[in-house]
Amino acid sequence: MKSMAGLFSCLFLPAVLAAPQDSFTDPRDQQTYGVVEVAGMRWMAGNLRYAARNSVCYDNEIENCKTLGRLYPWEIALQACPDGWHLATEYEWQTLELELGVPFEELEGNRERGEPAGEQIKVTGNHALKFPYAGYRNPEGEFRRKDESTAIWTANESDFNHAWHRDLNIERSGIYRSRVYKPWSLSARCVANHLEPKETGNERTPGT
Repeated sequence: MKSMAGLFSCLFLPAVLAAPQDSFTDPRDQQTYGVVEVAGMRWMAGNLRYAARNSVCYDNEIENCKTLGRLYPWEIALQACPDGWHLATEYEWQTLELELGVPFEELEGNRERGEPAGEQIKVTGNHALKFPYAGYRNPEGEFRRKDESTAIWTANESDFNHAWHRDLNIERSGIYRSRVYKPWSLSARCVANHLEPKETGNERTPGT
């Protein structure tokens, strides 16, 4: 007999969404984002581009912000989404991952999970969320990994100094989960307010 976890994971098939079904205009700067509904959640279809304090464009080039979104330290990312939206939580990421086909028993695992689910939401994938390879910036101010990987904050900290993140890499097909030092600057993806966050644990340098 199948375990409950295995049975539950079988209920979710990989999602295919070719284009956003709606849009949202941020009243703070009039920038517009596609909106994608997945498993009852409404995700922005692009990385956040709002110029919050201490956020940066990759290589400090404004053109990179237009296509990749801005990079934020965790404390800033946590507050950067517009009213009615919030930084995607662990609960929401795991709900999305189930929809993409990540097995239930792998959701709270560390490092690479759910191959090949990550292929769907890469910029080259067939899902409307399309995460670009936006790179990241370390606390020393060095920009790294543009066009190779993307590192995205979640709203959940793992301890006082670290928070959980997700990573997609051009050479990997899974979705990487680990904790990252909060002063690193990563991408942010917003979700409309409606689901409660879930507290969930392995540290690494993003994008590697």
